[in-house]
Amino acid sequence: MSLTLAREAAFRALFQLDFFQGTATEYESCEELAIKIALEDEDFADLNKKNLLLVEEKVKGTRAHLEKIDEIIQNNL
Repeated sequence: MSLTLAREAAFRALFQLDFFQGTATEYESCEELAIKIALEDEDFADLNKKNLLLVEEKVKGTRAHLEKIDEIIQNNL
């Protein structure tokens, strides 16, 4: 169940990044800020350290490969 929650938290963070217009002054990146905001939801209070790292990996990995992901989606529409 916690793997599912980790994926949901990552999805929420990625969704927020599409609309994020602020600055991440106290965070290393906008991704970290979005992850922090997503994880503030009490639904994710039980995620362990391993799953929190998975959330970060999914968010940063998706953002790093966004052009390729968009290309694959576009080619399959």
